[in-house]
Amino acid sequence: MRQGDPTSLFLFVAVMEALSRLIDKAGEAGVFSGIKLPNDGPMLSHLLFADDALIIGDWEESNALHIIRISRCFHVCSGLKINLGKSNLIGIGVDGLEVEALAEVVGCKPDSLPFKYLGLKVGANMNRVNNWRPVYDIFESRRALWKSAMMFIGGRVTLIRSVLESLPNYYFSLYKAPLKVVKDLESLIKKFLWGAEGRVRLLDGISRLCDCFRGSVGRGDNILFWLDPWLMEVPLKEAFPKLFALEVVKTCSVRDWLLGVWLWKHEPDMVDELAELSALKEAMAPDCLIDRMDDWKRTPDHSGLFSVSSVKCVLEGVNNNISNYVVEWCKWVPIKCNVFIWRAELNRIPTADALRRRGIVVGDEACPLCKLEIESVEHLFASCVTAVVLWQKISRWLSNSSHLCIFI
Repeated sequence: MRQGDPTSLFLFVAVMEALSRLIDKAGEAGVFSGIKLPNDGPMLSHLLFADDALIIGDWEESNALHIIRISRCFHVCSGLKINLGKSNLIGIGVDGLEVEALAEVVGCKPDSLPFKYLGLKVGANMNRVNNWRPVYDIFESRRALWKSAMMFIGGRVTLIRSVLESLPNYYFSLYKAPLKVVKDLESLIKKFLWGAEGRVRLLDGISRLCDCFRGSVGRGDNILFWLDPWLMEVPLKEAFPKLFALEVVKTCSVRDWLLGVWLWKHEPDMVDELAELSALKEAMAPDCLIDRMDDWKRTPDHSGLFSVSSVKCVLEGVNNNISNYVVEWCKWVPIKCNVFIWRAELNRIPTADALRRRGIVVGDEACPLCKLEIESVEHLFASCVTAVVLWQKISRWLSNSSHLCIFI
């Protein structure tokens, strides 16, 4: 049979069934003793997963030696040999020196709990968050391969549904995850959805709470260059709006920008753009990165002191635009269209009105279609003369259509 033949897997399973029967026969003859499960459970002696074998039994030297003899008989009959050099011997409730001595007799390596088997931790307390580190690492490794800031949001939604949401299913099928693990994984998915490599950020006035804090740069990988207040009392996007408008990766970190990992839409060439670039270079220290973690320092209020009441005033002044209306996604249109309507309902699309509130200079703020009012979500989709005429024509076309043709 050639290598890679799809029927070879079925042949291998059939051959491993022979090994399973050998171990069962040894148990019936009293040569090998497995573990009796409580509450009138079955006798557990082995678990086979394709080419992986987990053999379980009482801690006796004769038990281990009989398994070695069974594997030799299996090798003579089938030609398949267990690689003892890659096998581990683990004793539960047994002294480590005794495990090492028996492993030397058998010819395998000694091991102890917890150990990793088929990608899972066995014998670890899975109620502890740090034992879920492999799942976090898998998430981070996948996200590191994808530059979310360079993807359309529809592509991010597809990757989340098809990859990220299914990654922890293997662990979840066997262990009950702590609530913090679930929330952390959901947080990582949200960061990837909104294009933030370090943490979730909104580019509008909901971020007013940041006015109470100022970033203290260490390594610079957890503070956003344009969106966080770190060099000045206000974020650099407000101090240098022309340069911020030219920036492609608006969520780049301080470290990325200082190391040159950024991209202009075009090189600054206008007089005001060059003036802002000169002022920015003058404001930044030659080398502001130091070998420590980034942190945040509280800024005092007008009285010179920091108080809880000042933070409360900021929070109460935040304009909460969250609506109780729930957008129902349509499966007949592309994902990007659904996302666009959802963002429009939340007032999260870059209209002239929204950009002005975010501190971005856009010049003429009038609607490009009618030139009568400021461009906003409500105006573009409801009150604009062009939009009203368009909706009327669509409504008339739908009312005149007696049937629909669907091509599959």
